[in-house]
Amino acid sequence: MSIEQIDKTYHGMVSKNVRTPSARMLVVDGTHTDSPAAAAGLRPGDVILKVGETETIDGADWERALLGGTAGQKYEVTFKRSDKVEKTALT
Repeated sequence: MSIEQIDKTYHGMVSKNVRTPSARMLVVDGTHTDSPAAAAGLRPGDVILKVGETETIDGADWERALLGGTAGQKYEVTFKRSDKVEKTALT
C-alpha cells in the first residue's frame, strides 16, 4: 500500500532504492506527467537527500516524510544533481 492510498495525496515520483557496500540512497527514476514531482523539477538521476527535516535514504523514508500531509501542502526537498546539492518545493 502506498502513501497515496492512505491519505489520498499524490507525488508522482518513480524512484529506486540503491544500496551498495558504501552507500544507501533514493534515486529518481522518473516522474509522472503533470505530477507534483514533475512540477518540482525532479529528474531521473536526482538523489533525494531530505524531505523537510527528514533525511531520506530510501523509499520508506520518502513516504514517511510525506505521511500525514494534506493535498496542497508544500515540502522542501533537498536533492543532489550531478555534484551539486539543490532544493525545490514539492506541493
